[in-house]
Amino acid sequence: MGEGSFGEVYQIRHVATNKFYAAKFDKKGWYILNEIVNLKKLTGRTAVPYVLDFKTKQSNVMIMELLGKSLSALHSSCKK
Repeated sequence: MGEGSFGEVYQIRHVATNKFYAAKFDKKGWYILNEIVNLKKLTGRTAVPYVLDFKTKQSNVMIMELLGKSLSALHSSCKK
């Protein structure tokens, strides 16, 4: 789905439910920690995705619901 200085974002699918999610992998190991904390504080509010997080040996990982198009896709569509 995308890549930045922090790491990569992938679209993933839950095998049992067939629902799609975004998986953000933080190569630096610290960048998304604040994002995780803040999103968990806002859980349950309108337009705030459900967040699950865990660590691997290489990175912190955040799994979140897909709420629609990415910001870059929306930005590109506005230019037309």
